[in-house]
Amino acid sequence: RLIAANDWQQLNDMFLSEPEGAKAFQYLATKVAKSSSFNGMTILHACARFDPPAVLIDRMIELCPDAPRSQDCLNRTPL
Repeated sequence: RLIAANDWQQLNDMFLSEPEGAKAFQYLATKVAKSSSFNGMTILHACARFDPPAVLIDRMIELCPDAPRSQDCLNRTPL
């Protein structure tokens, strides 16, 4: 919901700015990547669709360094 609502500040506060939140983000990213419901998308794919601030993309890549190279079912990378 935070992603679709473009609530980037809340997403940052909850998952990207504190070590414990970062661990939760990495856990969530793993679950999304392994879910067949997302058709191979990563959490970075999902976020990139809604044009988040570049600083948040950078932080997501720090936490999930393989995400930019990941391809969805249509062979699209998130960026």
